[in-house]
Amino acid sequence: MERDEYAAMFRLEDDYWWYQGLRQITFHFLDKFISQQKLQQPGSGAKILDAGCGTGKLLEECSQIGKMMRGYRAFGFEFSEYALPFLKMRGLRKLVQASICQLPFRSLSFQALICLDVLCHTGVDSDRQALVEIHRVLEPGGLVIINLPAFEFLRSSHDFAVHTRRRYRLKEVRQKLHECGFSIKVLTYRNTLLFPLAAAVRLIRRAAIFGAGRGSQQRGKECKKSDLRPLPSSINQLLYGILAFENALLARGLTFPFGLSVFFVAVKDGDKEGKRK
Repeated sequence: MERDEYAAMFRLEDDYWWYQGLRQITFHFLDKFISQQKLQQPGSGAKILDAGCGTGKLLEECSQIGKMMRGYRAFGFEFSEYALPFLKMRGLRKLVQASICQLPFRSLSFQALICLDVLCHTGVDSDRQALVEIHRVLEPGGLVIINLPAFEFLRSSHDFAVHTRRRYRLKEVRQKLHECGFSIKVLTYRNTLLFPLAAAVRLIRRAAIFGAGRGSQQRGKECKKSDLRPLPSSINQLLYGILAFENALLARGLTFPFGLSVFFVAVKDGDKEGKRK
């Protein structure tokens, strides 16, 4: 991301509706998996990796220092040097600077891995290689939760600001997961209820910024402004309430045919090592 975006994320991610909603649905599936598999041992929590942990709010909530006191043994890595000072400000220590395409962890090291809006990044040379590495470091049957931006037609100045290389559709995600040795538990679009409004705003902004004809792509790159900005408390709570309602539907097994993001939960197959090579 652009350097200033990390500062904005750090200031807002504790309470901002987008981050709150994403953490809520992520922890629903993570906590459910840990409970069902009985992986939480007395005095020694499940070993979790936050892959591309940004400025660290989710990693904080995974660990014993978080307010939720989940007590997981949470580790994280981040590629950008711009994020590291913010991670230190949160008091996080189990961290390394690394690329998701070359993870500095032993095979079979983690019981679960979370990767939110990382595979889409311009710094990721190959999303398939990243999935191969994720598969490698997970235990057999280990859980992976991933969120990605959806639909290339929604590309806007926000994507340039946060360095989005590409946006995704369900079909291609499903194929890559199977090729890399994962069994899909949940695969859906999310942030659906707000999709019409958000899509309209993005398309209007895109038309204003990009325009038509030659040079529009370059103008978009020069206007690197994300959608992340402070909102009035009432608006923020309203948007979070809508997203929380949608999360409740996802938690009950409902999936959506479109949305601003692709969201999936999968587990590592223990018998598909050959497919990863």
